[in-house]
Amino acid sequence: MPTFGLAINASNVTQSAAFFCEVLGYEVQTSVGDWYRSLARADMQQMAIDFVQKDHESLLKRQFQDPAGFLLAYIVEDIQQMYKKIEDLGVPILTNILREPWGQTRFQIEAPDGLIIELIELVPPDPEWLKAQGLDA
Repeated sequence: MPTFGLAINASNVTQSAAFFCEVLGYEVQTSVGDWYRSLARADMQQMAIDFVQKDHESLLKRQFQDPAGFLLAYIVEDIQQMYKKIEDLGVPILTNILREPWGQTRFQIEAPDGLIIELIELVPPDPEWLKAQGLDA
């Protein structure tokens, strides 16, 4: 049983769930009508992601909005391979791959309803950047 869950409102629950399954490797665990899907990944059993129809009666009215300002980040093993997969699937890519001095290589994509997902590969930080921040290299 998951110990952490994230519920995301969606204008089309089926489409959002399909995106997460195809692009990020989730599987549907629970499906209720066309208004609810609960997803999980084999390597992240402690976390569930649920999609709820954004105008469903179980939500507060203020939850009917799109997920603006929300960023969902995933650590991946091979950023180049993930970028190629995303590109081949025709998913909107918002940023090219960026190498950050604090120890990340990353890019962002757009999921249904404008949800931004950041994919990150951890890399060694730049020693000069660490020093400039007052951190040990």
